[in-house]
Amino acid sequence: MLVGKSGMEWIYLSPHLDDIALSCGGLVWEQVHSGSQVSIWTICAGDPPSQAYSDFARSFHERWGTGVWAVATRRAEDIVSCARLGAAHRHFPILIASIVLIPRRVSLYISQKRICSVVYTHRRGV
Repeated sequence: MLVGKSGMEWIYLSPHLDDIALSCGGLVWEQVHSGSQVSIWTICAGDPPSQAYSDFARSFHERWGTGVWAVATRRAEDIVSCARLGAAHRHFPILIASIVLIPRRVSLYISQKRICSVVYTHRRGV
């Protein structure tokens, strides 16, 4: 939170597109309508280099029906959701981890099951 000339200014840091709108959109809306300035900064909103999608990411694109335009489509949806809440938006060009291919074109994440098993193992302290 910042205090500027026009009163309170709130900046929300969102790891992914739509995270703030879906998790605390009601609070954002209330802050805006009480006179505060609100900005939502989305960290992982970057476009991957052409043909750099992992197989895992491609499976999401097929499921969503967005093809290679998934990030651009989600960014446009995020802009609309921010506008409906009355918040400004800012998108940073960092890639979502499920899209990233490390050197030798190996994906950081190969399946949703793998991600969940890593989280579950971590939670159990194994």
